[in-house]
Amino acid sequence: MLISVSTWSLEARFGTKKMFEMLRDAGIHSADYNIDDWVGNREQMDARPNSYRTEEEVIAYYSEIRRLADEAGITIGQTHAAFGPISVFEGDLRPGLMKMMVNAIIATGVLGAPYVVIHPLNTRGRIFDEEVEYCRQFNIEFFGELIPYLKKYNVKIGMENMWTFDEKEIIRPCVCSRPEEILDYISMLDPDCFCACPDLGHFVLTGGDTNDTPAGALRKLGDQVKLIHAHEVDGVHDNHSAPYDFREPMDWNGIADALREINYTGTLNFEIGGYFYYRFPDELVPEALRYVAAIGKQMIARIEG
Repeated sequence: MLISVSTWSLEARFGTKKMFEMLRDAGIHSADYNIDDWVGNREQMDARPNSYRTEEEVIAYYSEIRRLADEAGITIGQTHAAFGPISVFEGDLRPGLMKMMVNAIIATGVLGAPYVVIHPLNTRGRIFDEEVEYCRQFNIEFFGELIPYLKKYNVKIGMENMWTFDEKEIIRPCVCSRPEEILDYISMLDPDCFCACPDLGHFVLTGGDTNDTPAGALRKLGDQVKLIHAHEVDGVHDNHSAPYDFREPMDWNGIADALREINYTGTLNFEIGGYFYYRFPDELVPEALRYVAAIGKQMIARIEG
């Protein structure tokens, strides 16, 4: 099992070539490549190159990214596409946003990754069990449009459990927050094109309402888990920090045990963001990556032991 980290904030800070070399030198040999980011309006969409790149341009651009990864000995185990609310997909931005989704699938295939995470879309009103049917119908149509491209490029979409804010800006469950809903979506779409990507930190944040723990959710999802987003949270915020970064850390041994029980064979992917790395000056980020690698090695020993 390979240790993996998200390229989320590292690539912007260090550049692609140096980032891959830093991962290799830290003992990390796989990456979760971040293709695009949040899109909430036309200005943000227009600023994303993948909203207008042709297929040929996408292939050329990401072939160079793959070359740099190959040179450093880094595999791309999974990718992450752009994301945003249903509202931006309901209006005149939809064609450009769908092009971004298709181009993310093409890029994933070029990078040699078998999985791309594309968030299920959520309305502002989808809190707990409100607007469930509208979200379901919208998402089935949205994801259904992508199936021909998934088959063409031999890529699967990882369905992630999400969260939203309520009127008091407190994190609450929404679309696919429960493992059962993820499984329903996979079944209603196409199990050959979709699988589960449990975000372990998200299950902590919504678990007070759904009674799901990260380990319990992994067991419910079972063999549908092909990739993961592992990161530490403080129980209140979606911190995307490194394991053990807070006084009351998540049960990482329990998570490792659950991964072993479901015979998980994907990468041990840490979706760590800027919250963790930004505290370090540039010269100490390699040491921070070695810390993450050490945690990964300990977890893999428990998973495979």
